[in-house]
Amino acid sequence: MATEWKTHEFWWAADGGSAPAACDPVTNDDHNCDLPQRSMTQLTDRTNDSEPSGIEVGNLTTLGDLTDGTLVAIDTLQGHYVYRRAITAHDVGASRITVDKVCEHDGGSGNPGLGWGSKYYVENKPYLLDTPGEWWYDTATKRLYLWPTTSANPATLDIEVSRRTNGFSLRDRSYTILDGLTVELLNGSAIYLANWETHKAYNDIVRNATLRYANWGLYIEQSVRATAPPGNIIDGFTLEDSEIAYMDTFAIRLIDWWENSAAADSFTRSGIVNTIIRNNEMHHLGFRTDGDNAVGASFSFVNKLRFEGNHVHHVAHNGVQFSRSVIQSDKTYGFSPEEIKTGDILIADNIFERACQLTTDCGGLKFWGSPPDNHVFRNVLITGNIFRDSVGWTYVSEKRGRWTDSETSQVRGMGAFGLYVDHASGIHAYRNIAYNNAYNGYMFSGVWRDGPMIYVNNVAANSLYGFALGSGYDTHGSVDTRVINNIVVNNEAFGMTAGYATGRTQNMTIDYNLYHANGWGEMWHDGPMVIREDGSWDPYQTLDEVRANTPWEDHGQEGDPAFLDYDVTERAMFDGSWPDFHLTADSSSAIDRGTTMLPASLTALLTAFGVTDPHWGTAYDIGRYEAGFALLAQPSAQSINPGGTARYTISLYPPDLPHTVTLSVASPAPELTVTLAPTVLAAGETATLTVTDTHTGTFELGLGYMITVTGAGGGFTQTANVRLLVGGARLYLPLVTRSSVSGAISRTLWAAGSGR
Repeated sequence: MATEWKTHEFWWAADGGSAPAACDPVTNDDHNCDLPQRSMTQLTDRTNDSEPSGIEVGNLTTLGDLTDGTLVAIDTLQGHYVYRRAITAHDVGASRITVDKVCEHDGGSGNPGLGWGSKYYVENKPYLLDTPGEWWYDTATKRLYLWPTTSANPATLDIEVSRRTNGFSLRDRSYTILDGLTVELLNGSAIYLANWETHKAYNDIVRNATLRYANWGLYIEQSVRATAPPGNIIDGFTLEDSEIAYMDTFAIRLIDWWENSAAADSFTRSGIVNTIIRNNEMHHLGFRTDGDNAVGASFSFVNKLRFEGNHVHHVAHNGVQFSRSVIQSDKTYGFSPEEIKTGDILIADNIFERACQLTTDCGGLKFWGSPPDNHVFRNVLITGNIFRDSVGWTYVSEKRGRWTDSETSQVRGMGAFGLYVDHASGIHAYRNIAYNNAYNGYMFSGVWRDGPMIYVNNVAANSLYGFALGSGYDTHGSVDTRVINNIVVNNEAFGMTAGYATGRTQNMTIDYNLYHANGWGEMWHDGPMVIREDGSWDPYQTLDEVRANTPWEDHGQEGDPAFLDYDVTERAMFDGSWPDFHLTADSSSAIDRGTTMLPASLTALLTAFGVTDPHWGTAYDIGRYEAGFALLAQPSAQSINPGGTARYTISLYPPDLPHTVTLSVASPAPELTVTLAPTVLAAGETATLTVTDTHTGTFELGLGYMITVTGAGGGFTQTANVRLLVGGARLYLPLVTRSSVSGAISRTLWAAGSGR
């Protein structure tokens, strides 16, 4: 039985590509010494594997002629790509097969993808049926061969075969709601909405659905033509409260397309806008894809989308991937918002876990771009998410010593990230947690300097590196890079690794971060930070060394964050444990140790997306959570007539507060009767504050009161104030203003209530 995060562990390992490797890439100092024997189209295997224990005996000399069969193989370089190819020839004596399409590491690179260490299996030949549950369909005779899961005659069994391509088609349909349906066993898509430029679809909704056993769960595409009416778009599509599972390829594929192969210069408008994907579960995705990238959900050229409250898990490659923006500019970096034509993306309160179960160099959530026109995203806010338990192990990476070559590291050959920004930028990441992702929690790769990268108040724990700001591709300093107010704890090598060309640190801030227990892996000079300036390797084991040798961490902290439930000595990656990163009354290293303000661009996005984000104290606390809790009152103020009653709702923030809060309230005046129920509040619950006035008659001037609700729990005490106006008259007064631009005078009516 394969380990869950080693999906291809019991596949066979090839001896080479066009020929067996002429060296041993494991013991040779050059782990790529086998390059001459790698191939784009050929795979060679002539020996039975000796590991792991229990692997099936077999190789390409023992299986007969595999011509017209199918090869499924993982690339030889690191295990990033999965190739599914038809076998066009098989030289059994030479133990070599040839496939119909090239297999390369990165499209158009010319880097051969088949060779030594490529894990593979073969299928689609009748004599390969040797295990219950397997089947083969003879397209010539239209006969199905099946090995039942239990001993029985297939002729007597109820066998379900998918014959239909798509389940529901919503092409050119609007205001359609699919509610509570189970759609499964399709050759194409469970829900299909692929519009040409002559079509449009508004406000379609899929909710409470179960989509299973198809190639794609939800397929959304809009072709746009400049000459078509601007209303020919997909607007307001919603997927909510649904499950998408066991898809060969994507849970969701969403993409715009337009003239000249979607060239940025030909873009006129987005074809898909105002999309909502919320409160869904998506799992077991991409393990039988026909494409080379086994991504769980794919969004391309996205504009105006909210991805909220979803749970994405057990994915072959990247959990969710956002690919390519649209930029129309003569510049190569530092674009104005108006030059970036797509964006306004909110990714909030999701769980991304157990991604990268078949491949490496991937993450729970990935943003990928292609410079110069597709790599900087506009107004992307990633907040309140959890990225955890993605490993990214591959056999060939382990053997070649990729990602980390240390034989003592527990993550040798593992290249998974939590949040992965690859040749892209324009990301605001705020109040997220990345835990137990093998290589690092937050990865900056490639041209991340070309747009803003604002990472504030996150937690990075239990990886090889907490943050990795990649080097290379550095032709200029950063447009706006800020890594501040983060907790970086218990990472095996370094809390942070930062690379850049000599002196190119302008517009780049790394400060106010809290480091603790990093560098436990006994690697050479590990600790809080390593700098790689022009390819150097400058490890710093204390923040004093960091401050003395870099522009960073003038206000950084070293110390125990004193989380609610966190054992710094518990470093087992695969035991399924999950700590609690809430701060406590003992979190003196984090409380009020952050910045006094957030970056203006981040504040603007929180406001634009309506994200609730209260904080308290003299400064921001460091990390995902503010210590303690806040009491939220809704509404904050009311007015009633004498003798009337007002009601307020009291709730807790954060919504996942791990302890209860005891509430109390006192009446501010004898003429007010104040009650509160319940008086003990847990996360997700609300209390009702009821205020009844005992006056009679009327008041020309109102009576104003402030009522204070006090909450105590977890070693913290907080208050919330609500206001009440009893009686009084509303006055409407003209407000005269002068425009700062034109100098014109405008007049509006302003409502005011008198009180005391």
